[in-house]
Amino acid sequence: MESVVTSVGRVMMPKILVRFRRDPGAPWSRPVTGLVDTGAWTTLISQPLAEILGFTKADLEKARLLRFTGVDGKEYQGRQVTVDLLIGPMDPTFGVVLDFARVGVTPENLPYDILLGQHDALERLELNHRNQGSRPEYFMRQSPGRPAVPSAGSSKPSP
Repeated sequence: MESVVTSVGRVMMPKILVRFRRDPGAPWSRPVTGLVDTGAWTTLISQPLAEILGFTKADLEKARLLRFTGVDGKEYQGRQVTVDLLIGPMDPTFGVVLDFARVGVTPENLPYDILLGQHDALERLELNHRNQGSRPEYFMRQSPGRPAVPSAGSSKPSP
């Protein structure tokens, strides 16, 4: 957990480990540090990380265009891809697996390897946190009644 002092006080920002895989049969990536960004509309990763995951520039050029507004109020563009996410403990038995998560790939510099936003990530999870005391704590779990796979169907959606 990291904190930032703002004009309205100290804000707690939960960080979590995340692994990726491009396809269900592929091995999980190395763990990266993610920021749980409850104010973000979508989940974002950097273009260099997408390339490590095996997305070529040609793949990204063919992917759906994504527009989003940054915390600075400016509009940005990226591309939307689907990946599986393993969030939390690095064992699928204990971590939360989000199959076919829609993730925005941006050429912009991000403060963390992944920003976990609302659309298709946090909307499928439940974030429980306590910001009190010297050791704030939180955990994430699958939301009851929310599908692990987007309601679009059981097959992987096209980018």
